[in-house]
This record gives sequence, structure tokens and C-alpha cells, in this order.
Amino acid sequence: TGRFQATDMIVHYLRPLPPIEGGSAFGTITEKDFSAEISGGHVGAIAIADGKLLIDGFGDEDQSIHIGANLTSPVREALQLLDHPFLGYAEKLGLKPAMASGEAAILLQFDFPAKKDLRFDEVRIDVKARMAQFALREALFGQDVGDGALDLALSQAGMRISGPLKLGETPMDLTW
Repeated sequence: TGRFQATDMIVHYLRPLPPIEGGSAFGTITEKDFSAEISGGHVGAIAIADGKLLIDGFGDEDQSIHIGANLTSPVREALQLLDHPFLGYAEKLGLKPAMASGEAAILLQFDFPAKKDLRFDEVRIDVKARMAQFALREALFGQDVGDGALDLALSQAGMRISGPLKLGETPMDLTW
């Protein structure tokens, strides 16, 4: 068993997505797995509050990678990451990240096989987010959305967003 502590790391967690920079972690490696408790880092303006990384199956033919993290982010930057060509979620829904604002608290989990030629359909994604003061310019019929307190759930199966907001000046409850 070996232990390590690292700071100011650059970590590529799922290429070709942008890496984590300024990462801090304490980790352990055994004959069966590698685990790390993450205590900081960022992907652009997306800040990692804490997280866990586990690579298991050492000694087996196949290994798996499990990544979980609590993040905080401006909504615009989180949507920009979700709109990365590798993921393409925002574009599929007709959302333009540059038109969005607000703040998000995000819990994410990625699970996937440890292999070089990973396909997107092999990645299990579970993302939950709470967005405060969510706004989206020209969201519907040229009207702005504002004052949103939205919950988001994202997985391989799709995305669901719900919560109160205003369309123009009209309060409403969104389920999408």
C-alpha cells in the first residue's frame, strides 16, 4: 500500500473534455485499486469543492473508473462544458450557453471502463444540479427567462429540468 498527497495537479478525467487544473488530492494505491480524495481544483470557472476517484479491478482483465464530485459554477460555464462536442447536451436542446446566467451547485458521477478508445455510450453519467437566479435571454418567443430556481437531472437517458421561474414577467413552474 502506498499513499500520496498532491497539489497543483492537471488531471485529464475524460478526454477530450478540458482537464482539471490546480487539483489537490490525497490518495492510496493497493494491489486492488487506486483511490483519491479530491479537495480542490477547477475546470475554468467550475470549482471542485470535493470529490472521489476510484480505479478498481487491478489484477483483473478489466478496470473501471468511478469519479464523483461536488462542484459550484456559474451556469454559463457549466452549460458550456455540457455543450462540449464530446457531450453536446446544450446544442441538442437548443440552449445557447452564452445566453445563460445564474449560479449552480452540482453533484456529478461518471463511471466507465478504463480503456484507451472509450466511446461516449460506455460512460454512465449521473448529474444533479440546483440552479439559483437562473436566467436565459431570448429563451422562448423572444422572451427572457429569469428568477429561476431550477433542479436539473442529467444521465445517458436525457435531461430533466424543473422548478419555478419567470417567462418575461409571468411566473410559472417549469417541467422539461
